[in-house]
Amino acid sequence: MADNLPGEGVFGWLGRQVGYVKKAVKTKPRALPKPKAAPRPSPDPSASPEPPTVVYREGRVEEAEHPTQPGLKLRRTVIDEVIVAKPPHDPSHTSPSQDQP
Repeated sequence: MADNLPGEGVFGWLGRQVGYVKKAVKTKPRALPKPKAAPRPSPDPSASPEPPTVVYREGRVEEAEHPTQPGLKLRRTVIDEVIVAKPPHDPSHTSPSQDQP
C-alpha cells in the first residue's frame, strides 16, 4: 500500500493528512442509535439496605504553605475508615449448625 500513495516525503504525508481531515469534515455523521432505558428494579420493602457499621474512623487535615506562591495554602483531608458490611439475609440458605440435630 505504501507504494501507491501520492506524493513523497514529508509534504506528501502532510497532504494525505489534510485530505483525510478534509474528507472527514465534509462527511455527514451517521445517526447514533437511541440509548435504551435501563430496567429499574422494583423496590422490595423487605430488603431495606442497612448502612455498614463503622469500626474505626480517623480524620486528618494537613495544611502547608505553597512553595512558590505566598498566601496560598495547600490542604489535604484524609479519612481512614474500617467498616463491616452486613451481608443481606437470605432465608433460602441455612447454616450447617441448623441442619444437624
